[in-house]
Amino acid sequence: MLLAAGDTLLVVDEAYFDFADGVSTAVGRWRDPRVVVLRSLTKNFGLAGLRLGYAVAELAAIEALSRARPPWTVNAAAQAAGLAALDDTEHLMAGLRVIRDARALLTSGLDRLGLRCLPTRANYWLVEVDDGAEIRRRLLREGILVRDCASFGLPRYIRLAARPIADCERLLGVVARLP
Repeated sequence: MLLAAGDTLLVVDEAYFDFADGVSTAVGRWRDPRVVVLRSLTKNFGLAGLRLGYAVAELAAIEALSRARPPWTVNAAAQAAGLAALDDTEHLMAGLRVIRDARALLTSGLDRLGLRCLPTRANYWLVEVDDGAEIRRRLLREGILVRDCASFGLPRYIRLAARPIADCERLLGVVARLP
């Protein structure tokens, strides 16, 4: 595979890796300065507002990225939160269990309501509906925010994310009542 890349930098986005059971990481697979693996702390550790992540690569690639990086890209509070998160694997595992439970509840509940959920390993997924924008509007009137996928070229889909179980149950109840 890397032979085909030539001099191109291959960037592997593993932002959602912790959600994907049974998937192997690209970290350490190739000892090649053209390969950079990106990971996120915002998704799996619940630090979305901090926009915090890291890159794993050979030293030459890291040095090149450091030269191109603007100064002060991560503030001290975000760094402290990231270090604390990396030390709290118990919290990570508990959060991943909640997300898996929420995903199972919602996908099976939506399936019972006749809505098809596309398979996923992430903490969000696509649900096929007649009109994504209209369903989004109806749910918003009930105080539930979902993303319609028209901007992805998928106007018949909405995107849902794993939420606390009570929120999932509320969403299923509202969807069941939609005309």
